[in-house]
Amino acid sequence: CAMSVYACLSEDRGVVLRANHDVLPGETLLVESPVFMASDADMLAYDHFLDLPIPEQDEILATFFCPMESRRSRSLRAKMAGSDDVDASLDRFLRFRTVMDFNGFRCTPVLADGSGADEAFAETVALYNLACKAAHSCEPNASWYTRDSGGTRVMRSLMSIRKDDEVFISYLCESDLLRPTMERRGMLHQQKEFCCNCARCSAAVDDTRVFPCTSSCCNGFHHARREPGALSPCSLCAAALSETAAAGLVAREAQLLQKLNVIDRILDEGEEIDVSDDIMKLPSIHDLHYLSRRISRLQYELHTQMGDVAATTQALELRSAYWLHPAAPRLSLSSAVALDLELLADALHGSHQIHRAEAMYMQALEAHSLLYEQIHPYVLCCQRKLARL
Repeated sequence: CAMSVYACLSEDRGVVLRANHDVLPGETLLVESPVFMASDADMLAYDHFLDLPIPEQDEILATFFCPMESRRSRSLRAKMAGSDDVDASLDRFLRFRTVMDFNGFRCTPVLADGSGADEAFAETVALYNLACKAAHSCEPNASWYTRDSGGTRVMRSLMSIRKDDEVFISYLCESDLLRPTMERRGMLHQQKEFCCNCARCSAAVDDTRVFPCTSSCCNGFHHARREPGALSPCSLCAAALSETAAAGLVAREAQLLQKLNVIDRILDEGEEIDVSDDIMKLPSIHDLHYLSRRISRLQYELHTQMGDVAATTQALELRSAYWLHPAAPRLSLSSAVALDLELLADALHGSHQIHRAEAMYMQALEAHSLLYEQIHPYVLCCQRKLARL
């Protein structure tokens, strides 16, 4: 376990991780092997747990966060109340499941060729003595990934971290970090049973709900405020919207969200309804609005099926516009930006726009190199693509 972090007791949130020296962006903070790893299937994981020596089992149950009065634990206890196995072993099983629910993390490595996640490990969950102590933030200063099939966890800094400052990772996947504040908080409450009060969730505005300024010749934008229907003044001209104008923009957002939900439901359920025209006509509110990524995904998939290279590239341009926008939030330092830019570079290369493809590959490689070690398949794959140019 190589590390640049240490665990300590906080005043109000239990054990947390802090940096043990000043850290620059792109440094490896922690490399740690799991103390336990198994499939997420309840009984199968518990069978693997019981294969451990008793002292190791006891240490896991004693050292990891285990809120037995949590909603999940109480619900599971109620379900098993009528089981024939109601004895001392039931309490041990409940403690194990509670530890896994609140401390376990997916550990799916990337395929060696850099083509994506290794789905053979999609259901694998692991416990880590140190990594699991890191607290959550929706604007984390560190990220982590699984290096190999053995579950080795690597934690990397996304920005400068001062000595003794807390290290935060995200309990949500990167696509979920792009959801509005209320959705993120709802997911965290459902999954981990806490209300996120990180700086991003506590901010006066929601950085995922972005609306264009209605003033002529102004390239600024408005953010949705905490108060329902309220928008912030323009980021450039500082113009404030009337209640009527703000209500109009918010209503437009609600209508677009409804359209997207209907289209996604039709596609997910395999209904024999042609939604191609609906997808083509979807309007983007703003490059930085979270719904723009959903629109670009649908349009990209549609144009790819149709074999329209130019339209496919245009859809990827919309998807990457979020990351390339000068006002993109700091959370854009993620594998999502790297993979989106690399996908756009692939499309540009395929349409013989070599110079633009090279620029996109370089930006993708910069993001990959921040997030991953130089031996990571994503880094090596992007380097090979650049070399072929």
